[in-house]
Amino acid sequence: MSSTGNTDIAIEIKRKLTLTRHLDNIGAKLIGQGKHKKTNVCPNGKHESKGHYPVSVDTEQQIFHCNDHGSGGSVIDWFMAEKGNSLEETLKTMAKDLGIITEGN
Repeated sequence: MSSTGNTDIAIEIKRKLTLTRHLDNIGAKLIGQGKHKKTNVCPNGKHESKGHYPVSVDTEQQIFHCNDHGSGGSVIDWFMAEKGNSLEETLKTMAKDLGIITEGN
């Protein structure tokens, strides 16, 4: 994929699958009021402390930040951290899963 193609695919992925929808799909509980929420689910793995909510989620901008690991970003960055894949592989996998591209692309 070209970088222009990657940008177009990333935009379409984020349009079809928001971060908050993905978190809901995996059973992550978001707590807080307004657009700023927190969760104890982290794409980088488990945290040691029980009852600790280190991941901030901005539901308006659809971005996250883990205050313990220092990682953050969009739903695409979440998948990259969760799966340990490169950006290219993540975009390809997510685009196929969401029906944006077919197996032959």
